[in-house]
Amino acid sequence: MTKLTFLEATNAQHQEELVALDRKLFNFYNSEKASCYWSDADNSNFTWTPETHPYHLHLKSLVKSGSKVVELGCGSAHAYRNLRDLGIDYTGIEWSESQARLNAETFPDAKFISGSFYKVPLPDSSFDVAISLFTLEHTVYPHTYLQEMIRLVKPNGIIAILCPDFRGAGGMNSFVYGTSSLELREKLKMGRLWDTLLHLYEREFAFPQKIRKEYSNQNKDKKFLIYSNPKCIEGKCYSDTDAIYFVGQPEIQTFLEESNCQILKQRSHLMNSESGFCYMIAKKST
Repeated sequence: MTKLTFLEATNAQHQEELVALDRKLFNFYNSEKASCYWSDADNSNFTWTPETHPYHLHLKSLVKSGSKVVELGCGSAHAYRNLRDLGIDYTGIEWSESQARLNAETFPDAKFISGSFYKVPLPDSSFDVAISLFTLEHTVYPHTYLQEMIRLVKPNGIIAILCPDFRGAGGMNSFVYGTSSLELREKLKMGRLWDTLLHLYEREFAFPQKIRKEYSNQNKDKKFLIYSNPKCIEGKCYSDTDAIYFVGQPEIQTFLEESNCQILKQRSHLMNSESGFCYMIAKKST
């Protein structure tokens, strides 16, 4: 039976498994299988509008003209496309080597670096703004990723994070249910009765119950939880089947505050804010 288990990113005993997972994800993002991932993300984020991207536009309203901006996990660099009218000096960090090269060809007036989010080869206090748009949930070491964001901005600089609030929602698309990574309809079509029944039981009952009991936002003893068997590795690649960090907004807020940052805005401060998202704007203290 598939088990719902998490590794703790800060637990020394889990590091061997986390290193292996990080390697798998690096290979995935640099594989042909993930090639559609970037184009799909670009198509859905090509233009930020009030109806489709209210958080993105709120973030844009905070970025001053001419600011130095770094984005950790820039993907297709759609953030730069929507911020470039501010005349920003933009640097995008991306773990896919081919996507970083494509970005450099598409946006020759910006800078792109292919490499790790956990040790960015740039000096301390180099930027006015550090942004993370739907990337944090894909990190094996989210605490290190957040530390890098803080390190890279100047005192009084802005750290902006937008990602799903999986712990609040109670689940992730990347969970593998049953005995395989196949989709439910595929299991039905193939006549895999036991796999289908187990899939339904785990998705509708077993996993939600365990999350409520052990892994909800209320359980603050379990921190930086990482799902080590994301569906994307053996199953299909679509929205968040590559998500591994079981994000909880309270955890992000606590980490930033304990790292000498002041929370300026979060989802609950914005009118008409949608549940299911973690949106955090913080300022690095002097």
